[in-house]
Amino acid sequence: MLRVLGALAVALTLLVAMELGLRLLPIAKGVHRQNPQSADSSTRLLAHHDYTFSLGWDLRHVVHGHTNDMGFISPHEYTASRPAVALLGDSFVEGEMLSYEESLAGHLDAALGGRAQAFNFGMSGAAMPHYLGIAREMAERFRFTGAVVVITGDDYIEGFQRQEGLYAWSKDPRGALIELVPAARRSRFVQLARESALANYLRLNLKFSPSRLLAFTGYPACSRGELTEDDRIRLARYVDALPQALHLPPQRIVLVFTEDVGNIYERVDRKQPASLQRKCMDRDALARAELERLAAARGMQRIDAGSVLEKHYRAHHWLLDFSPVDKHWNGTSTAALAAEIAPLLGAGSEAPRPNARAVTFAATKSDSVSR
Repeated sequence: MLRVLGALAVALTLLVAMELGLRLLPIAKGVHRQNPQSADSSTRLLAHHDYTFSLGWDLRHVVHGHTNDMGFISPHEYTASRPAVALLGDSFVEGEMLSYEESLAGHLDAALGGRAQAFNFGMSGAAMPHYLGIAREMAERFRFTGAVVVITGDDYIEGFQRQEGLYAWSKDPRGALIELVPAARRSRFVQLARESALANYLRLNLKFSPSRLLAFTGYPACSRGELTEDDRIRLARYVDALPQALHLPPQRIVLVFTEDVGNIYERVDRKQPASLQRKCMDRDALARAELERLAAARGMQRIDAGSVLEKHYRAHHWLLDFSPVDKHWNGTSTAALAAEIAPLLGAGSEAPRPNARAVTFAATKSDSVSR
């Protein structure tokens, strides 16, 4: 018993030492979701909260950021008195791994030249239904002159996952299109545990979780899929609902369709033709293609982020993400994309430019990381 107690005492001492030591280092910490104010509250980060973010075991790319009073990552408070551009998406939009100036929102602010401000409503883990739900919530409070919606891989399929605090697809697309999954309240013990430097280092820097121990890390086989009638109804209603939710004409909405940056490196650095790259037309890929087709018919602006970033990479050979530790856009990518997006939004209340599939590709691409 004494030996067991002695071993436990040594282990506890080591844990305390690690905890105290890590608190002195710039580990990823401080980005947590707040407890919901009601059962109808969608998820938010802790408001008025400073955070630190870094990548990998060696704490690369250290960033210090801030959340505003609404619980979104931004140094600005969102007010109804100024023209704004709604920025909707997941962690690529949220941009916690970027300083605000290097984020997509920050670059759009600069590109818009004060005519409007980008309101960053990005949330890590969100998918297409959540973008629509947040659009409905925020358009009741703010006056938008335009909107940018970033559609990432698996955004359609992930919308069927019922993640607390996020909007998900409803079961029957002929009824309510989306529904909010109630957010869970964290106990005081969990809230304290989230401030543990050791826990944050394991979870955010090392991306360790019990599920990863059992996860299969091999390359997933391509499972060709097809869209059901419900899928087509859901996508058609989504394209109709988005302008209504934002109180905007379709021409004022820019959809940005992303591509894995790794594919760009393969095409440029390894001279691999696009025709030889592995393209899996699964259900999500088919849904993205159908969404783009419907958006074009509706008059929305579209940007192929892969083409924009590939052009920039061929010209400059600057990294587009945080390889090898993370595949989110970096400041190079966000700057290139903001340069493409801003002209499509028009200036303030001026008439929007004609619909273009951003075949006006002349920009670059950047980064982002998920929590």
